[in-house]
Amino acid sequence: RPLLRIVVDSLSRLPLNSKLVASFEDDLIVVSTSAAPEKRTQALRDRGILVHVLDGARGRVDLQGLVAWLGGQQFASLLIEAGSKLNWAALDAQIVDKVLLYYAPKILGGVDSIPMVGGVGRRSRQGAIRLRDLRMFPVGPDEFAVEAYPLWTADSEEAAG
Repeated sequence: RPLLRIVVDSLSRLPLNSKLVASFEDDLIVVSTSAAPEKRTQALRDRGILVHVLDGARGRVDLQGLVAWLGGQQFASLLIEAGSKLNWAALDAQIVDKVLLYYAPKILGGVDSIPMVGGVGRRSRQGAIRLRDLRMFPVGPDEFAVEAYPLWTADSEEAAG
């Protein structure tokens, strides 16, 4: 089955001149909310792109609904490559089964740097999302990845509450 690219974009802001839109071959879905301007949504649809509306809390896309919808479409896996806000939203919605963290011998940072996980997050060690079954493996000559699995427990659900 060919890969399907999914853009989670609450307000349908995907630029019409983006590489994603330009390379579209029935392999792109934009998941948005009813808060998206109809003009933006219609412009994407006019290009043949499916725009699927899934309203969630606080004007965001319902990620649990997205996973359920994808399951109904017979998709068995989802790879999330995202920014810090969507990374956090996926963790907070507990739709993440596995985490892959890539490391290279480079240090970035500073007070204005973008974290891996943004949003509200967890503020205490007790409420932190714990990872289990960590495994490290090389990716390139000076790079490695850590594979781990979130441990969803009653404690982590209470901390999310």
